[in-house]
Amino acid sequence: MLSITFVLRLSAKGKKTEEESRLTRGESESESQEAGIRSFEKEVDNSSQVIASNLGTGYLCHYSPSPPNIPAACSLTLGLQEREAIQYFRTTFSRHQHTKNPQYNVISVIYNIATKSELAMHMAVSVARREMLCLQNNGQTDVKDDDISILHYSAALSQLAEFVNGADAVTGLDTILASIWLMLTYEQKFGDGNGVGLSSHLKGLATIVQSEARQALTLPADANHHIPSSANTMELDSSQRRMHTLSLFSARMLIWISLLDAGAASTGLGGDFNASLHGLLEEHAHICDGCDSRLQTSLFRSFTEVAKYSNPLFCRVWGDDYPIQELMDDISNHDIFLLYGSCFQVRYMASRLDSLRKQISTAAEQCEDVIELAFQEIAETYTETFLLASKITVETDNSLRVIKNLRFIVPHYHAAILYYVRCADPRRSSPDRRMASLKMIMKLAYQSFKLEGDEAMLRIAWPLFIAILETDDLLHREWLIARLRALGKFGKNYSRAAVFVESFVAEEERKGERLDFQAYLTSGGFEHHYEHATATPLTSESEEMTDIMHTTEAKDSAINNGADVEKHETVDDVDVGKHEAIGVRDGDEAMAAFQDGQIVDVDEDTNRRLLRKIDRHILPIMCAVYCMNYLDKTTLSYASIMGLKEDIHLAGDNYQWLASLFYFGYLTWEWPTVRLLQRLPIAKYSGFCVICWGVTLALFAVVHNFKGAAIIRFLLGAFESAVTPGWALITSQWYKRSEQGSRTGLWFSFNGFAQIFGGVIAYGIAVGGQRDIYTIQPWRILFILTGSLTFCLGIIFLIVVPDNQLKSRWLSETDRVLAVARVRVNQQGIGNKHFKTYQFKEALMDPLAWAFAFYSIASNIPNGGISNFFSQLIVSFGYSPTQSLLLGTPAGAVQVVSLLLSGWYGDKYKNRLLVSLGGLSLAVLGAILLVALPDAAKAGKLVGYYLTLAGTTPFVALLSLISSNIAGYTKKTTVAAMYLIFYCAGNIIGPQTFRPADAPGFIPAKVTILVCYILCMIDVIFIWWYCRRMNQKKAALRAEPGYVTQENSEWLDLTDKENPEFVYTL
Repeated sequence: MLSITFVLRLSAKGKKTEEESRLTRGESESESQEAGIRSFEKEVDNSSQVIASNLGTGYLCHYSPSPPNIPAACSLTLGLQEREAIQYFRTTFSRHQHTKNPQYNVISVIYNIATKSELAMHMAVSVARREMLCLQNNGQTDVKDDDISILHYSAALSQLAEFVNGADAVTGLDTILASIWLMLTYEQKFGDGNGVGLSSHLKGLATIVQSEARQALTLPADANHHIPSSANTMELDSSQRRMHTLSLFSARMLIWISLLDAGAASTGLGGDFNASLHGLLEEHAHICDGCDSRLQTSLFRSFTEVAKYSNPLFCRVWGDDYPIQELMDDISNHDIFLLYGSCFQVRYMASRLDSLRKQISTAAEQCEDVIELAFQEIAETYTETFLLASKITVETDNSLRVIKNLRFIVPHYHAAILYYVRCADPRRSSPDRRMASLKMIMKLAYQSFKLEGDEAMLRIAWPLFIAILETDDLLHREWLIARLRALGKFGKNYSRAAVFVESFVAEEERKGERLDFQAYLTSGGFEHHYEHATATPLTSESEEMTDIMHTTEAKDSAINNGADVEKHETVDDVDVGKHEAIGVRDGDEAMAAFQDGQIVDVDEDTNRRLLRKIDRHILPIMCAVYCMNYLDKTTLSYASIMGLKEDIHLAGDNYQWLASLFYFGYLTWEWPTVRLLQRLPIAKYSGFCVICWGVTLALFAVVHNFKGAAIIRFLLGAFESAVTPGWALITSQWYKRSEQGSRTGLWFSFNGFAQIFGGVIAYGIAVGGQRDIYTIQPWRILFILTGSLTFCLGIIFLIVVPDNQLKSRWLSETDRVLAVARVRVNQQGIGNKHFKTYQFKEALMDPLAWAFAFYSIASNIPNGGISNFFSQLIVSFGYSPTQSLLLGTPAGAVQVVSLLLSGWYGDKYKNRLLVSLGGLSLAVLGAILLVALPDAAKAGKLVGYYLTLAGTTPFVALLSLISSNIAGYTKKTTVAAMYLIFYCAGNIIGPQTFRPADAPGFIPAKVTILVCYILCMIDVIFIWWYCRRMNQKKAALRAEPGYVTQENSEWLDLTDKENPEFVYTL
């Protein structure tokens, strides 16, 4: 139950329970009860005085008390506004609280009691009048505008005080329980911001139960004679009240109040009433003798039997006048409402875990054992109910009340599981259990929303809330938050709940761990958000406290009343009753596509159309930026033979360190940038980094010494560290796995284009420098030009590339959903901002991740040396510096062709790894030519250099496989970070192999290149074997007879190891 107790607890501080206080003071049980009664009397008296002091004139309801000790009809004289409130109470309010026909439900019984009891009439008028005004004003009403409600509430408190202190010997238990339930409902909706009223009433009622209901809880074997045959005789007289029997109505009200108390216990405001109730039921355990109950805990057994005992309430009250259709409805819904009550009892037990754990850890463990047994027994008892819930679809007839009830009660069961898993020892939880509950909540919530709109969401506000806390899927969370936020039109507390849950989830993501939301509330960590969400100051009795579970708990709390769930009319059907259209937010259409087993049909023509549109908008800018990414790195190599070394006075190994410092910056910032890519909007962060690196590169033109150049190179590496992992993530977001290899190969191939264009540009600038047509050194012009181009491309990137499909400006609303649907086959979703420690650990323990990392360092030792020394290497073959600028361009063409062919053939033949070995084999041949050919064979060595550029094919294949073969967003970003960290390490080591002492032949460096390429071949073969073996294991698992496919597993952010549906790409 996500009730007002949630909001009340926002600013409440931790309080000791009555039991804790009693134990601390060493009081006896009787002393504790007397103290509780005195405290309750004081609270009631004070409340009455405070409320009365706020009253003005114009009170229309005049009444005179009945003569003492004489049962009589209610003598209140009601004015026009009070009569309107009573009419509202009997109709709209009734439908809000109870899903049965208002003529035959608990509210109708309460009204009949109110016609004879001033106490009940006062509360009926008070709560109905206040809610009516709230709905009329769309939740914007203040207590100062509602003197009538407050006057009646004050009068009810005064009469309740008389009953507590013994001055009233007439009022029966039925009236007391009905009136206090109305008070609790009032406090839930309109009580003080700290929950003092709600908490006090629950504690006071616990005391009343101890003193007034102890003997009455002895249920007779034949309950029929305790049920009046007419609603007009529902109230027990004083003699009946002293007969030590419990009426069916009182039993029903005890159940309703226990549900309220269990929900309050989840936020630290309740629990006393349930503790007292179950303590008394334990004393009278014989009430269950001979019962056919499969629940083995006494708590559940006692609670269930009280609920079953109250089952005949309506047919006994109305007797022969009770319609057979209503009776049939009662019978068909008994079990499902027993399930509803069981869910709240489990929540109550789970709410005690934290306090038990602080006192005696073994007590908490024993309680967890009991809860686990309770869940097991519930699952066995309601097997058919859960089976039916799993089989209904959005097309299932919603006019059947049992179907409509299933759609809101079963989510509460799964919400209870999620709440327990959150409170219990982490060892008790499992991803499968959590995912199964999330799946059912999402499925049934979607069905209810599509069929009935936001009003259906009122019934399951608590399941929505807990699912937001637990889900790791970004798409699901956005839809859930949208649903909770949309309920704000029904009351402020829905908006407050949405504000809290968004803030709390953000705090969990910031800290990278699961937090205790109850402790977070108690610590006051949300106070500033709470105040921000509150339109009016919080004062006692003056705040609009609308129950966020208005139709989840107070509506149909009766655990076995045979109620249905109907559309709720409001006091103003035009303003409140309209449904919000499905799909107001982007995520809504996506959820409509992916829930209830419905798949958006993306036909081949639509798929091709979308693919062309995505390629047209995303690929050109990605390719252009990646071209500059490589050109920026190689600009230093061009500048080295254009006068850079002499102009900034480089000596010894200074140039080597400038080459390596880029990758020190890359390495330092790689892990933070990968986390930021996950936490921040991916396209915006990537575009920001592109702009920063463009500015930094242009600033290289102003350096005059090694120190300045070193700083620029370090910063350049830091900013460029976002590009490769960012591009890999964007590719996995927008493209199917069968499309990723060719697209990754395409944008990575622009490294080769960069070498072609860069060589030509550098050659032209160098020739111009030889003719003295520049006022500054040619190498400075090169840095300014490339930096400016990069800056401009960064601006374009920010404008064109969205953070995901659902935020695209160049896709229509329908195409956004279709763009998500087409990548559903990836089994990876489109992104998740929640860092998961277990996925991080799995990445570090995965042999595949380390095989990727090993290849990255082994392949980039050659890359780090060649990319920074290729101009000097070509000069060492016997060519001039100017010639080397042009002779380096064919190497870029070799890289482009090899990458494009490898990517295309790899996707065509469904084997990127083995196809990529072709390019690596050419690189091995090239390295052999560099090592073996004599100095005179400069043409052969040049060819050997060209062939080494084909060795990038496996690197790109593995980079795309990180997108395709690593699932779980945290795991994927972690493995990507490992891959690029080792990429940096290789590129740092590479330049150091080209030692000045080995010039001009650099034989040790060439041998190192050859050895590394051979190790790379072995590693690629191992990765291919490992992925193939894992596919065989998963196929065997799926072939087992008991295997069941988990629906929507692709949106659950499972890792590749967790998801049995995941298939590794080879």
